[in-house]
Amino acid sequence: MAIPPLRAPLRQHMLAQAEHDVDASAILLTTSKRLALAVASEVERQLRTLPTAAVAAKSIARNSAIILIRSVEEALEISNRFAPEHLSIPDASLLPGVLHAGSVFVGPYSPERPAITHRAPITSSRQAARPASAAASPSPTTSR
Repeated sequence: MAIPPLRAPLRQHMLAQAEHDVDASAILLTTSKRLALAVASEVERQLRTLPTAAVAAKSIARNSAIILIRSVEEALEISNRFAPEHLSIPDASLLPGVLHAGSVFVGPYSPERPAITHRAPITSSRQAARPASAAASPSPTTSR
């Protein structure tokens, strides 16, 4: 695994979570001590210039962690107990082990931040998923 190219996306995933709210959490589970140290260093460096640093720094200090684990299986077990709203995994081979998560982002370059920022309201996605024959009738979640 090439550490330098992966540092930035992992740091970005953590900061994207942390900058939402001082009560948000960003947790990295990894088997690599080298990766853990590199990501921690990148997060600290980025916090110096991040426009949302006041919020993100509190979230990182209070509720976030980089945890060194023994195996990928242990990571999946911990993640399933935590049931994160957003989960980033390195590749699709881990998907069968993901039992409890809101959104799952696959691969180091998954666009988590745009997905968080630009997701559609739930009523829009329900309407879009309805058959064409039902399109003329209002959805039970929308008002007239």
